[in-house]
Amino acid sequence: QQVPSISPGVLNALLQTEKYLHGARSLESIISLSRTGNNKQFDASSLPSPELLKIHASEDFISLVHEGELEYPLIENLAEVIHNDWKKEKEKEGYKYGDVRNDEPGILAHPRLLEYHKLPKEEWKEDNRITARLTKAKFTSIGYQIIPPHLQKENDLKIDEIIPDIKNALIESEHDIWLRSHLIDGFEYSETTDENVLLHKDMALSSKLTAEEIRLDEAIIDATIDVLRNHNYKLRKIPE
Repeated sequence: QQVPSISPGVLNALLQTEKYLHGARSLESIISLSRTGNNKQFDASSLPSPELLKIHASEDFISLVHEGELEYPLIENLAEVIHNDWKKEKEKEGYKYGDVRNDEPGILAHPRLLEYHKLPKEEWKEDNRITARLTKAKFTSIGYQIIPPHLQKENDLKIDEIIPDIKNALIESEHDIWLRSHLIDGFEYSETTDENVLLHKDMALSSKLTAEEIRLDEAIIDATIDVLRNHNYKLRKIPE
């Protein structure tokens, strides 16, 4: 049986909550009551109900979870929007659906050019969820926290108030995450992309790429901004 990976928010709460009301037994109860059986990710959606959590942990537990991660429904929404926007961008490049990826000019086929809910492989959806889960990290890297409606304060910033000033930094962060991931996987730069032999034309810092070459990164950031705005999230500057 696959052991689910624990999300940053749940780990944050398990390690930093002020008190377990019945000691180690409460910690064991939270884990045993959590819904992790068929999940790849042990995140906020896996935890017991707030009522059960209050029996076992101090009230700061839930806040600590939310400080560390986005809620699963938002992650799933983000994953879907990110994928569908990526699909639109690939179609603008001339790609069409095909059973096998082909980057040859005049052919341009890709097996993932389907709507998110029609993707046949769960791992393809999971790739988009990973991108979505890193949303907080992207904003944190440029000095901002993402604040859900129930934790907002009077001085928190509306998304549209600050995005024009930080959008380029978010795009750079998005591309940096993509680049690091592909370097770890063994990709190298090539003038022509061929993922079958781990070659990609975008294996460079974002500052070395044209606006055309980073448009997929921009599409992901635009999709993320739209989802956060639609769910009434705000931003908070991290104190220096």
